[in-house]
Amino acid sequence: MSRKKDPFRLERRDIMGKPDEEKLTVYDEITNRHLKGVPVKSREHKSGFPAITVDCGDIHILTDCLSVEAYWQKMLTFLKGFKDASVAESPS
Repeated sequence: MSRKKDPFRLERRDIMGKPDEEKLTVYDEITNRHLKGVPVKSREHKSGFPAITVDCGDIHILTDCLSVEAYWQKMLTFLKGFKDASVAESPS
């Protein structure tokens, strides 16, 4: 018996099992869009921890919160290093 597709159901791309490099590419795209003003929404998926859904414009993914947390930690470390470098280079 085939199930009818619900025309109002949002299809999400499941990247939970994908390699980290592929996840990072998607997270970078979401970050770029967010920096351009596109809202980002994330929520826990009905299947529970660690699954989350992330929506940003036409990007709709199912991923794990652990890889998102690791991504943001790397981004914050990078930005902190960038800020520290620019402060060190600024004239006194």
